Amino acid sequence: MMRFSLNKRNAPVVDAPRSIRGSLAMAAPPTTRVLFWPDLDAMPRPPQLVKRLLDTSGLALLVGPPGCGKSFLACDFGLHVALGWPWQNRKVRQGGVLYMSAEGGTGVVPRLRAFAQHHRLDLTDAPFGVVLEPTNLLDQRGVDQLLADTRAIDDLALVIIDTAARTMPGGKEDAEDIGAFVAACDRIRAETSAAVLVVHHVGKDASRGARGSSVLPAACDTVIEVTRDASTKVATAEVTKQRDGETGAALAFSLEVAELGADEDGEPVTSCIVVAADGAPTGRVLAPVSGQARIALDQLRRAIEDAGEPLPASNHSPAGKRGVRVDLWRRYCYAAFASAETADAKSKAFRRAMDTLQGRAVIGAWGEWAWCT
Repeated sequence: MMRFSLNKRNAPVVDAPRSIRGSLAMAAPPTTRVLFWPDLDAMPRPPQLVKRLLDTSGLALLVGPPGCGKSFLACDFGLHVALGWPWQNRKVRQGGVLYMSAEGGTGVVPRLRAFAQHHRLDLTDAPFGVVLEPTNLLDQRGVDQLLADTRAIDDLALVIIDTAARTMPGGKEDAEDIGAFVAACDRIRAETSAAVLVVHHVGKDASRGARGSSVLPAACDTVIEVTRDASTKVATAEVTKQRDGETGAALAFSLEVAELGADEDGEPVTSCIVVAADGAPTGRVLAPVSGQARIALDQLRRAIEDAGEPLPASNHSPAGKRGVRVDLWRRYCYAAFASAETADAKSKAFRRAMDTLQGRAVIGAWGEWAWCT
């Protein structure tokens, strides 16, 4: 039983039982954590993952109603980080990205294909990993699993959780559940040193922002709210909270449909890419194709003009497109590669040119067929 007494200043003093007094006596007394100006002034500013938007190890919230394009924007954001490309004219520190597609599942795959096709690149070596299964972040075992997933990504810089609701199965999104979710995000940030971007829905009253408890937006360093004009189809992403920066910055964008081929019934397969509403480039600007790759591209166009035929129905080639067999294209190229004197040199030059053109999505190739994109 604890007993209370008064010291000379009439402040209450707890007289703890002997067992507790003994353990307290053995514990090292806490040391001060107070810092003063010379040390505070010398502290470096946290490096930024995306300049003027998000620090490394920061917590960001991307929130909007269904159909506004927020998941497309989150995917676009993550791919720019993975590739080290400027995002909406903001400098980016390149790093690995883990995208948890908890709500869209495999729907993220055609988005990646559309991005690669639009920007004419091969994503094979991009440090962008995807988790397709929902994971319960209100359960420590779920957080452990996600942390295990992050170890597959080299130089991890960003974890994207799309969406918050699908990682809180059965959750009420009240202060208790949202508090546990924020704690999970904080643990991910602490153990990986990566930033976390959470995609979330607005409530029934969109003007009040994020659905559920206000604990989540309050905990975030950056909040971006996405709205979409139903008539113009133009969406706006506005920075409504920036813990140590300016708010009000806005990005207008639209979703451009990209055709990715045809399904088993011959109908087009499509997805969308994020494009700036004013037509400004959202990523890198590619240099013109040159050298032997330029020659190979010209010869493919010539071969298609001379002997092109409709591509056979396939999930891997665009419906209605004309192309030629790779063997025919190769013969055209061999005749045009003046600097390659031997058959082996011509073969290597053709392979390098084909890889370059495919990697930049200037051409498509599948099986024995090739075509221009």
